[in-house]
Amino acid sequence: MTAKQLEQYFSQLIREKGERSIQSISIFLSHEKAPFRQKAVQALGGLPLKQTKDVIFPLIEDSSISVRKEVINSLVRSGDASVEGILDAIVQSSQDEKLLTHIALARKRLGKSQSGILSVSKFIDLTNDLLGQDEVLVEGELSSYQVSSYGSNQWVFFDLKDEKKESKIRCFTTLFTVRASRISPVDGMRIIVTGKSRLSPKSGMFSLNISHIEISGEGELAKSFEILKQKLLQEGLFQVSRKRSLPALPHTIGLITSQDAAAYKDFMKVLTDRMGGLNIRFHHAQVQGERAVTSIIQAIENLSTYPDVEVIVLTRGGGSIDDLHAFNDEAVARAIYACKKPVLSAIGHERDETIVDYVADLRASTPSNAAELLVPHRQDLLRQIESRKEYFSIQVNNKISYQKNEVDIYLYRISRAIVTVRERVEGRIRWVSDLSHRIQVRIHQDALRIDGFPQQMLQKVRQTIQRNMLEIEYKQALMK
Repeated sequence: MTAKQLEQYFSQLIREKGERSIQSISIFLSHEKAPFRQKAVQALGGLPLKQTKDVIFPLIEDSSISVRKEVINSLVRSGDASVEGILDAIVQSSQDEKLLTHIALARKRLGKSQSGILSVSKFIDLTNDLLGQDEVLVEGELSSYQVSSYGSNQWVFFDLKDEKKESKIRCFTTLFTVRASRISPVDGMRIIVTGKSRLSPKSGMFSLNISHIEISGEGELAKSFEILKQKLLQEGLFQVSRKRSLPALPHTIGLITSQDAAAYKDFMKVLTDRMGGLNIRFHHAQVQGERAVTSIIQAIENLSTYPDVEVIVLTRGGGSIDDLHAFNDEAVARAIYACKKPVLSAIGHERDETIVDYVADLRASTPSNAAELLVPHRQDLLRQIESRKEYFSIQVNNKISYQKNEVDIYLYRISRAIVTVRERVEGRIRWVSDLSHRIQVRIHQDALRIDGFPQQMLQKVRQTIQRNMLEIEYKQALMK
């Protein structure tokens, strides 16, 4: 419960029960948190002092100066005649300079001020005591929003302006307060701030110390959503080219949601029904409330450091735009953008739209749909395996048949080549055989001719000798 909600609760008690509400409110006077005690004193200050004096007055010794100041304020607001005497008693017994300064201011409000000239610091203290007593609600347009670090805290500064009258006031708070308010401030957003006025002792600048920020109406929530969406779109956080594909069949899945959420049960039920043997690294995170943004960012950063995590699922159930605030936060969007692992978002129902859905690598309409997108059903996978098996079997058989046909063709060609070669060889053999026969015949004929050659030569020689003898005889005869 916030201080503002507590104040509304006290007001409702007083309206319904009147003076009978003192006992219910008094319980909070011993609360461990000073703002709760302060609000209880403030609420009791609206009742008659004679009925509340006994429960309020002991808190003048409270450890918190804000509670002690509220006791003085309650005494002053009561208008009781005994207030002046009570203040005198406190001044005489107290050594608290801040409380004494506040009492002096209270006396001024009673019309019994002490004369004297104030120093600058005293004047600033009195001004802050006067202006910073009660929280105020101011509505305007946010501008010049910036975050800066100082010490261990991150401080937020911005202007709240009235666009019609061109008036503005400087505001400051912590980044924790902004996140606790469950909004993502962007210039141009119309907001309502709750805070106390403050005059800075060092700079003399007047500003509002903000304790809570809220969007001005449901329509402004939608407008703020569009403003942030356009901002991140221009920075390139939604680019399709940077989105990564999810692994086909992940073995280790990172899951971010609340362990008590229905989204966790839906996701796990569908996931285990579809596929077994998966490793789930679950990281509990608050998905709604003041710490939701910080919790989600820490979960994303933590899971992204695990080397075996192949994909991260960020999910929660449906809700109003206010319930889904953490998933429309700029810091969460940038954490997803910087994540080293693919992110699958499954926020709310199909009709719900968040900034996270635009930044994530893939969006699922529901937590159950996220499980369906991550892994196939085991039966579908078996059918795919059988189909693949049949496909490959057909392909192998076709390949074997094709190769067999190729082999048959090659064998036919080889057999034809063998026949052709054999015919050629046989033809050559016949040719050689014929040639050999002819040679043998020729050799025989030549042998016969050679065998008759001497007789012929001898006969020719004899004939020649005879002719020569006849010729010699003829010439002798002539010579005689």
